[in-house]
Amino acid sequence: REELPISKALRQILVDKQKQLHFQNTNNRYEYDLPCYGIVSLRRDTLLDFKASELAEQMTLLDSALFVRITTAEVLSWPRDQSEERSPNLTRFTEHFNKMSYWARSRILE
Repeated sequence: REELPISKALRQILVDKQKQLHFQNTNNRYEYDLPCYGIVSLRRDTLLDFKASELAEQMTLLDSALFVRITTAEVLSWPRDQSEERSPNLTRFTEHFNKMSYWARSRILE
């Protein structure tokens, strides 16, 4: 079955984060706010092989990383200007939300 490009990208982000956490944990140089559930297997899992709670957690972390970058000025200027140049973080967050919504709808309809 064919995977959507967004699922491949999200899976790669998850794998990269796990590798980064493992590397930093083995060097004992960094502190983390994120829980580490262990090393991701080298086996090529699909996005649907992960537990729903783990997937939801990672999706929330991705959303929050984009959300915290949005400034008040961007939000206040958006209704007037709707300028991607003046609201780049709001634009990125909105595009990410739309892509994730499309992915979720596509999965439900499969």
